[in-house]
Amino acid sequence: MARNGILNNKNEIDVERALRNLPQSVQETSKKLLLRCKDVESDDSCNKAFQIAKCFVKMQPEILRDVPFV
Repeated sequence: MARNGILNNKNEIDVERALRNLPQSVQETSKKLLLRCKDVESDDSCNKAFQIAKCFVKMQPEILRDVPFV
């Protein structure tokens, strides 16, 4: 996420940039979930990305069917 500019140097997620990496069919629901998951606590960008993805998949497990790279 950091390499793609989705997480900045303060480990804050750019929700709009993250959405651009998802299929349009899941962007609306994904935005709501990312806004809920973006404030997970973490010490570094790698763990922050993992915690966001974990939160996201927990709330919307069908994303794994639609986005195989998650």
